[in-house]
Amino acid sequence: MPKLKILAIDVGIMSGWFFTNGQKGEIKFKDPLQYYTEVKKLFILYKPTHFICCRPVRFPQIIAKHSKLISLIELICYQQGVIYFTSVIDSEVKKKVLGAGNAKKTQIMDKYKEKSEHIADAMMFEEYLRQVI
Repeated sequence: MPKLKILAIDVGIMSGWFFTNGQKGEIKFKDPLQYYTEVKKLFILYKPTHFICCRPVRFPQIIAKHSKLISLIELICYQQGVIYFTSVIDSEVKKKVLGAGNAKKTQIMDKYKEKSEHIADAMMFEEYLRQVI
């Protein structure tokens, strides 16, 4: 099996990202076109084989906003030939990686020794995908 190169993004107004090689960062943006541009740069730079993010399941406004951003990422995945996992639920990831579906942000940040909750979430998503593939 070829080596997995996973890009994980914690989708939101402040999006944390993590790549299998340990690179990480955050994306701040003002509009969807800027978000698309910034995310596409990550795909071009790191050339992932797989992508993962979690889809929100509560609060209709957040679901709507995130769904638009996730659709842009799915388009990038399609364009780049990347296998994507965008229907994953946060609590499922927490349960698999941390043993508790209701783990708190501080627990995730402590596990990865990461100050940014957004990057820590992306690190957890990447670990989850490595475990389930």
